[in-house]
Order: sequence, then structure tokens, then C-alpha cells
Amino acid sequence: MKINSSFIKPNFKGYDALPLKGIYLEESYCEPFVDEMKAIAQQEGFEIKTAYDNDQWIQDDKTIIEKASKPFLIANGEVSDNFIDELKRQGIDGKKTIGFLAGGDTFIGKYPNGNKWILTGEKIGATISKKAVSDAYEISEKNIYTLPKQNYHLDTFIRPVGYPYVLVNDFNLVDKNIQMLDDGTDEFEQYRKEYESFKRRLNEQYFGINTICNALVARGFTPIKIAGVYGPEINFMNAIINKHPDNTISYITNSSDTGNDDFYKKIQDKFQKDLEEKVSNLSKTYFVKGNEAQYQGKRFYGIGIENQKPNPKLNNMMATLRYQGGGIHCMSLEEPDFESWV
Repeated sequence: MKINSSFIKPNFKGYDALPLKGIYLEESYCEPFVDEMKAIAQQEGFEIKTAYDNDQWIQDDKTIIEKASKPFLIANGEVSDNFIDELKRQGIDGKKTIGFLAGGDTFIGKYPNGNKWILTGEKIGATISKKAVSDAYEISEKNIYTLPKQNYHLDTFIRPVGYPYVLVNDFNLVDKNIQMLDDGTDEFEQYRKEYESFKRRLNEQYFGINTICNALVARGFTPIKIAGVYGPEINFMNAIINKHPDNTISYITNSSDTGNDDFYKKIQDKFQKDLEEKVSNLSKTYFVKGNEAQYQGKRFYGIGIENQKPNPKLNNMMATLRYQGGGIHCMSLEEPDFESWV
């Protein structure tokens, strides 16, 4: 894997990126993008399934882990017994556990020797014991790491792409790209003002790029800086990865294509180019748009733009990010192909 980062520790090989067996989507909320996801799944060789728990952020409250070489669902106390029973009927046993970590705030991977690790933004030791996490995930306490955060959940600003490499959003790089993409329109200037406000609020509440990268290096990972978050409505770090038998990966993320050849589309094109330059084993990038934008009028988490009228020019996934605080990774529950995970 080619690296473009000032934080390089090139003495590891291996991947945390997983081959996918399937993805579960919440049937109450997935209608705007389920057909897109099915088309991607068909190309990638995994399955899209739907399940009901009336939980838009299906990623956060449940995780399918490997237990006794089989898939096993662990969940927090908010998950319904009906959902757990539904997965049992599909062959995945499961239970609620006090050691559960929010899925969107947690990544699981493997070292080259096969031992597993966890990166999480949750305050282990303060809100939950490391032993409880270790017992729930069957991962050694010494391999459970907490990271400082740039936003509410880890999946809004980092994306592991193959151990030890982790993409990290860098607002300095975003700023440079925005300057290059300035088309001189009033709409762009309004976008820029809102982006600056969004970035300022994050900087006031969370940690900067150097703190995050230093923490990753200290934990044995290699951060790769990339321009991935361009405001509350454009987040390319919030992504799903599928690993192929030849060790290449596909990257599935949120689209900023509004149907017009405008600066929003150019931002997406620039990210794709940047990603191809940073990750040499990238096979394909998919951008999920959704159909007509849906506005629920409620923000669940994250830093967004308050009290704004819905922007009809945004695609569905952009609107979901902007007005509700989550994207495609938040709304997907991965079922890894554990038999193929090496």
C-alpha cells in the first residue's frame, strides 16, 4: 500500500479491511438508498438484507463479531428482542451486553499474527471497563485502544483501510482543495461560510489532526492524512470497505453529486482522485446518493448547521448527513465473511 503521510511507521503488513458476507439495513429508513446498495452488493459479491428495529443508526447499537469462528451479534440495551430473534432465525445468535461499544465509534481489526484489536472513541475506564469490553468482544485488553476525537464518532473522521493504515480527515488539506474548487458563485461563498462555521465548532469541542495522528502512531498505526470532510453535508470518511481475495479493497461512501456539474460534484471527483493516490490497492470507489432528499427535522448527533431550511439541491445522503448527523456507514450493519478474513 502506497503511503502519503508525514507519520510513517512502515514495519507492518496486513489488513483490517474485511471481506463482506452481507450488510443489514434498517427497513424503516433504507428505502431511499437500498436499490443503490443492492446494485453495489451485486458487483461486490455480498448480500443486502433488511431487518426491523426502528433504528436508523443500525451501526451504532449492534455489531456482528466473530465468536467460535461464527458470526455473533452483540448489542446494547436499546436493541429489541425481536431484532435479536430475527437474526437468530437467520443463523446469527446474539445477546445484549454491558461491554458493548457504539459501532460508529469503534473499529475492529487484526494484526498480522491474527490477534484482534479495537480502536474506539468511547472512554473505556470511565464509562465502561476494559475487562467488560474484552469479555464482550473476546479481544485482549492490551489490544483495546481509545482515540481522541475530531467529531462525535470515529466513523465521521477516520477510516482504517488495512492494518496499520488509517485514513484521517485533515481540514488543512480540505481548505486547500476548497480554495482550488472556488467557482466564484454566490452559492459557493455561502457553502464556504457554512463549512468554516462547521469546522470552527468542531475545533472548539474536539481535537486537531496532530493529536489524533500522534495517538495513532503511539498505538502502532500509520495515519494517512486526506481531505475527507467538507462540511456537515459532505463526509467521505463515513465509509464501508469490502476486501477482495486479491487484497484489493472497494470503498463505499456518501456522494456529494447533486445531479449538476457544480462544485459539489467536483468535490466528490477530487476526493476520488485523492483516495486513489493515497491507497494504491484501491479497486473501486462507490458513492451512494439516495433518491429524493428526505428531511426529518431532527439531528441525532454530531455538529451540523442549526435552524437552516432544507436545501433542495442536496442529494438524499447529503441531507441525511447535514440535518440528522449520519451517513451510509451509520446506517449499515456489516456481516463480515469471517471464514475468508485472514
